[in-house]
Amino acid sequence: MKHSTVAALFAIAGMLAVFPAQADHDVYGIRDRLEHQQAVIERGIETGALTRYEAMSLQREQREIRELAADLRQAGTSHAEREQILDARLDRAERHIRKSLHDQDEHRAAYPPGADHDRPYRDGNGPEPSWER
Repeated sequence: MKHSTVAALFAIAGMLAVFPAQADHDVYGIRDRLEHQQAVIERGIETGALTRYEAMSLQREQREIRELAADLRQAGTSHAEREQILDARLDRAERHIRKSLHDQDEHRAAYPPGADHDRPYRDGNGPEPSWER
């Protein structure tokens, strides 16, 4: 009996020691995640893993999350509710980043960096695009 009581007290003491650490993590968690996601996007741009359009879309999503955070603070939303809303948006953004980084954009292999992929052939070296079908 004494052994189980002592074990329970140690378990409770351990949980109490962890909660303040989690509270500190939550305060900086959103900012850290935004900074990490931004660094991943920048690395993807530098390595060519992201197309210009993917990068623009991901950057826009990051900007919208920052604006949402500011709006929630201005509206006086509770800290717990802000965390929940922003965590969900950051989770979605993380999925978008991962998908964009790991998709196999076929045009990357066919065109050199900086090539204008959206323009139809106008130099006479390829088939003219068919605009009507």
